[in-house]
Amino acid sequence: MPANFDDPAQDPQQSRRTEVNPIAELLGVLSPEARRLLRNVAEETAQAALRAAGGPNPLAAAASTAARLLSQAARRPMETNTATDRTTRSQTVDRSVPTTSPLVPAVEPFVRLPQPGTDWSQFVRREAVIAIKSPSVDLCVVVLSDGRDLEVGGSSDAVARQIPGLVRLTQPGTQRSMYVRSSAVLAVTAPSSGCVLHLSNGLDLAAGEAAVVAANLIAGTG
Repeated sequence: MPANFDDPAQDPQQSRRTEVNPIAELLGVLSPEARRLLRNVAEETAQAALRAAGGPNPLAAAASTAARLLSQAARRPMETNTATDRTTRSQTVDRSVPTTSPLVPAVEPFVRLPQPGTDWSQFVRREAVIAIKSPSVDLCVVVLSDGRDLEVGGSSDAVARQIPGLVRLTQPGTQRSMYVRSSAVLAVTAPSSGCVLHLSNGLDLAAGEAAVVAANLIAGTG
């Protein structure tokens, strides 16, 4: 029965390719310098065999095949390394970009305060408040940076919780709290009892604490 040359099993070239493929895999583990040296030797051997025989011969074909395999083995690691580098760069860029933005709650510039004896509210800029005095348990006075006072329906403690940067002190002779903005205090003086806070708007506030105690509290908050 005649041979079927379309059958890959009977194709001599296919058989040879199948036999040398393991060699190509082994060549892939060589260093680039070693593959380059072997490829040059194979190419020179192929050319020398062609010149000596005056045409194609098994030695020249084998040398050409070796040169081709060495060239392919040199390209495969380069392509693999390029794809790996591209993937690594892509992953690095992906990690550097945050997937979500942190939600920082915005602080409103104005605080809403009830007007005493009414259902109305008044709005005061937080940083304009430099002190809060407490004439009674359910009433307080908000001192503004321009020297004006605003009466507020509510305790000084409730109002101060809405305004950051205030230091809690006590009013002389009472248990009620007063509050002062630490950055607005220019000096603390000590009379016979308690202390006096000298504020940036020219107002003086008496506090029940000793001068050193008040100064330390103000310094710790500022």
